[in-house]
Amino acid sequence: MTEDRFLNIWQDMPNYNALRDRFFAWEYYPIYEAAMKNLNHDVLYKSYMHCVGHIHRLMLLGALLCMLESLNEEDTRLAMEACSYHDTGRIDDSLDDGHGARSAANVQRITGRDGDDLAILRAAMTVHSISDARRAQVMEACAVEDIVRGNRITSILKDADGLDRVRIWDLDTKYLRTDSAQQLVEFSYALCYTYHKIKE
Repeated sequence: MTEDRFLNIWQDMPNYNALRDRFFAWEYYPIYEAAMKNLNHDVLYKSYMHCVGHIHRLMLLGALLCMLESLNEEDTRLAMEACSYHDTGRIDDSLDDGHGARSAANVQRITGRDGDDLAILRAAMTVHSISDARRAQVMEACAVEDIVRGNRITSILKDADGLDRVRIWDLDTKYLRTDSAQQLVEFSYALCYTYHKIKE
């Protein structure tokens, strides 16, 4: 499914018109739209389980979480990059704790980020594939300066990724970190079902 077609997926989910209208009116919706249209397919991992569909859905879920959690403009941009490229370090579809760190190693080349933005992206990508218990250790290892901001971006990525576990029937809501993610559980099922129903 192309990015342009995915942006119109809402028309096949009429039960979520109120959420759609709020999302389209959100001041940072153009950031999400631009991230979708500029997605670099060449660097994405391609498989049945971690296909571009996973990335599309994760970007939408991540953007909705940014909106519901009231992230600012810069944090929304950073979260969109984390969601877009969090699996670029994958080498297969196995349970692979190391793929987040390998994705983090690619992210400067892909995004051009530097400074604390880069440190936060690296930390978020690394932590997304390992236990939250190691989050503080990774933040320190990546030299993240703004820990609050780093935790915010990391939670958005981990919750968006967690919500799309519906695609493998493995969503456990007790692992969701934000109240906003809990609000999107039903939506994540509808999104995955609709995507597979209408994909090319």
